[in-house]
Amino acid sequence: MSASSTLLPAPSPLTSSLEAKIAQLESSRAALESSLLSLRAHRTLSSIPTSNLEASQASPGSNSLASTIPNTTSPPTSLDLLNFTLSQSDLLSAHTQTRLHRLSSIPTTFHVLDPSKNTKQLGVRVDTLVDGRAHKPIYIFYDESGAVVRHTVPSYLWRGGDGGPRVVRARVLRWRRRKLWAEKIQKAAKGAQRVGDVREEWWRRVEEVEWDAAVTVVRVKWMSGVRAEMKVSEKGVVEMAAVMRKKGGRWRGVEVVLMGELRGLAERIGWVGEGPGLNAVKG
Repeated sequence: MSASSTLLPAPSPLTSSLEAKIAQLESSRAALESSLLSLRAHRTLSSIPTSNLEASQASPGSNSLASTIPNTTSPPTSLDLLNFTLSQSDLLSAHTQTRLHRLSSIPTTFHVLDPSKNTKQLGVRVDTLVDGRAHKPIYIFYDESGAVVRHTVPSYLWRGGDGGPRVVRARVLRWRRRKLWAEKIQKAAKGAQRVGDVREEWWRRVEEVEWDAAVTVVRVKWMSGVRAEMKVSEKGVVEMAAVMRKKGGRWRGVEVVLMGELRGLAERIGWVGEGPGLNAVKG
């Protein structure tokens, strides 16, 4: 061993257990993200009751993470586990703490220097996790007065920073989910076609599926000449649909089928699943 080598202390059993739990949380981040959004988590590191923290510290010899989780009448949720682990931040490395914060709905803040004015700006990093995948973070920068001076939010999602980073994050998260569902619909449409089968139903022969940048409008064009345009809400619900026949005129029966959650559109049309799809529509 060289003279410059440094011996690092072995990690404690509790620290090892916490690190293992972090890895488990990261592997199931999709479920955690869904829980965080639905519960609209606004809890902070101080939200864990002091009595629970004292109870967890009463058995320092324990090497099980389960023994440090607050006792409740029901099994702890992923959010409980995450918030409690964050409260034990003094036991974790700085890198591990950063990983945990980005798994939660808590924006990451930092300061940067504006060389042109020799003033500091507050930077906010907004992370989103959808379907188990971390996406490119969004950044918002504020001056000393609290005004937004720059950001990386797509223009079609930016509304002047109303509501702060949490509202922006929720809006970006819903957009990424709409985009994910649209991509899955497009893939399902391609997979539904039976190449070479002349008896194939018209709704299986899809020419294209496309959407706008904000995924608020989704269009489907079939080879038979039928065209559909759908208006999608911010929460991902098809609220309006217009379907035109090849020879003109609205096809009301198909429009009714298209209405509903965007994520279930492929099933309603019949591109996936065992349902009748548009076969059930007459005329």
